[in-house]
Amino acid sequence: MPSPAYMNLLLLSFVAGIFFCRCGLASTTPDTTEKYHWCNKQLLQEKSNEAHQIFELLGYAVDNTARFGYNSRSTFYKYVARASCRTPMSADDCTDCLDYADNMLYEICGFANGGQITLADCRLRFEQYEFDDNW
Repeated sequence: MPSPAYMNLLLLSFVAGIFFCRCGLASTTPDTTEKYHWCNKQLLQEKSNEAHQIFELLGYAVDNTARFGYNSRSTFYKYVARASCRTPMSADDCTDCLDYADNMLYEICGFANGGQITLADCRLRFEQYEFDDNW
């Protein structure tokens, strides 16, 4: 029969294994399945100031949402952006999801004057006007 010290070590190893396994599961690839998108029909010129402002605004929203409670609202000049991630989600996974959403929004909407995309684990929206919606 194994000694009590060996049994305690075995039990501790088992509990630690379960703990680290669960922690690993918390950081997974975000689900980027598209649920919905919408694009404003008004298009901007590619090299316009407005297009640059949208690029800057969305970049800020993507980079900072996880730092501000996984739900952020940003304003840059006359544009407003809102970004959110489903929780619980690691900060890196939130940023990765929003980065993917930003790229998809550009791919789908191009230089639209407003748009939004909802993925399974995150959402991103920008408009030229103030908006309030339930996220």
